[in-house]
Amino acid sequence: MTAQQDTVDHRIYKRGMRRADRGTNTKYDDKDKYFALAVFAETNSIVTASKRTLIPETTIHYWIHQPESDSLIEELRTALKSKIAFTLAEGALLAAEGLFDRIKNGDIVIINNEICRAPIKAKDLGYVLNVLTERHALYNASIAGKNSKDMLTNLATELVNKMRQITEPKVIEQESDTRLT
Repeated sequence: MTAQQDTVDHRIYKRGMRRADRGTNTKYDDKDKYFALAVFAETNSIVTASKRTLIPETTIHYWIHQPESDSLIEELRTALKSKIAFTLAEGALLAAEGLFDRIKNGDIVIINNEICRAPIKAKDLGYVLNVLTERHALYNASIAGKNSKDMLTNLATELVNKMRQITEPKVIEQESDTRLT
């Protein structure tokens, strides 16, 4: 069983047959273990994994702290992150398609009990343009290898340097008055 399958299926999986039905001395099989580890990988909670799987917390704790579990849990988390990223990207595409449809064809309104399309107001289009332009710039910056954290760090460093230049006391050379001595 792969981590991808566990991540996708663990919410609908129900614990299998009892020990007596399996004919083994172990209380839980590998599927039970993967199920519990998948829930733990998603929630990072032994208590939640125990409640969802009906497996005691001590057993799940033992499984989590086995050496081979680290890589499995990491694989499950990676698969879960990939699935979430895919779902969010798919939602963003659907939202973008809907937005562009409304930009081209206008908002859906009801006039005299008829469904019509009314052009979007200029101020709303300006706002959409601003947001899309900013997001496009951020996306291109991340593709170019610059992430927003680096950009903010550079900006903060530049700001600190400018503030130092402004606030540094300026030393004015004074000529000594030799008439007093």
